Amino acid sequence: MIGDGPGREDLERLAATLGVEAEFTGAVPPDAVSGLLDRADAAAAPYPAGVVGQDDYFSPLKVYEYMAAALPIIASAVGQIPSILEPGRTGILVPPGEPAAVAEALTRLAADPALRERLGSSARADAAQRFSWDGVLARITRSLPPVRRVVA
Repeated sequence: MIGDGPGREDLERLAATLGVEAEFTGAVPPDAVSGLLDRADAAAAPYPAGVVGQDDYFSPLKVYEYMAAALPIIASAVGQIPSILEPGRTGILVPPGEPAAVAEALTRLAADPALRERLGSSARADAAQRFSWDGVLARITRSLPPVRRVVA
């Protein structure tokens, strides 16, 4: 678990109670995140129901970071996440506020290394094509009209 928050102690106790081997990093400097993501097998961005209203803007930076790190992603279908991840190709979408769905998706990924590899590779390729500066610039320049040169 990368990061910190008010639920950390509860999660640590739960992991210990269930006998789940887990590493809790606590807060880390931003430049350490990519190295920690490199050590991860999967990434989750679970959000509770009602975190985003219908007209609210919501951009989960962590989902983009997970994509760039070529991780298989489990994320709640809230805000813009369904427009970022394609279910079954670049990630697994779960209903918001349903921990059982997140657990089921994690179990599925743990049991299927080929699925983890496929989702992670597709997420990385999609991140480069759709969300990198180069990818965005290429889409913008393709949409521009051709330059007309006038010779005098």
